[in-house]
Amino acid sequence: MNVSAAVEDTLDLLQVSIPTRVVVRQELGPDLPEVAGDPSQIRQVVMNLIINAAEAIGDAGVITVRTELVHLDDAALRPMQRGSEAIPGPHVCLEVADTGAGMSAATVAKIFDPFFSTKFAGRGLGLATVLGVVRAHHGGLTVRSEPGRGTTFRVFLPCAEAPARAAAPPPAEPTSRTVLIVDDEEDVRAVTAHMLERLGCSVLVAADGREGVEVFRAHAPVIDAVLIDLTLPRLSGERACREMRTIRSDARVILMSGYSADEAPGHLAEAGAAGFLRKPFSVADLRSMMDRTFDVSAH
Repeated sequence: MNVSAAVEDTLDLLQVSIPTRVVVRQELGPDLPEVAGDPSQIRQVVMNLIINAAEAIGDAGVITVRTELVHLDDAALRPMQRGSEAIPGPHVCLEVADTGAGMSAATVAKIFDPFFSTKFAGRGLGLATVLGVVRAHHGGLTVRSEPGRGTTFRVFLPCAEAPARAAAPPPAEPTSRTVLIVDDEEDVRAVTAHMLERLGCSVLVAADGREGVEVFRAHAPVIDAVLIDLTLPRLSGERACREMRTIRSDARVILMSGYSADEAPGHLAEAGAAGFLRKPFSVADLRSMMDRTFDVSAH
């Protein structure tokens, strides 16, 4: 995949959730070599770093997103985060720099720990996920930050041998489907809604399980499918799914989760859901799930 194309695609999705006074500057290298890896995971790295930068800035500031080809040597590998698997050679570098408050060295030492967060309501999984994806792709990561001077993350992904050929996404086919999104994270709702709109769907949203059931009840005749997170306030996704199916027995409900899908079959059977979608997912993943859901229900 082409990292610059992944940045452009992700920024297009994130525009709705970045504060209007936060300026995003793009300095994307042309004709970069491709990297080998999971496109949805690479896009998740881009998304997490940009959202993290926007939260660090607050109301107003600048995020600079840069991609370039770099050649790592032994000296360049020394400042990499512990556990990085990069080796000397050509890499595509993704840099996300912000003009936020910055962090102390003590905070920087903890930011990749699972469940550590500097935000009151944060889950502390965003940067842990970034480092995990980078390691899985045999890459490296550095972070530079000082209080009052912002933060810069640099991700290094080894180049694949093939030249970059960024393919345009296939055009969305016309559809009259209406989809209800139920998720307690505003960014997830906004990005998923944008994905569905790109696929030609109309969208309704709800912020917790109980609200999701009420929105479904009010619009049951026109809702074609529901995307609902498994873990929600007030009413879990599994229980909300069961209630929706008492309102309409043919309700097509797809459970979503950012955690392991190992227990998905049990949740699906218990709730009577039509499918399971693992977060993070791409537009292609979402299109495939929606197509499978409607193909099954049509037979």
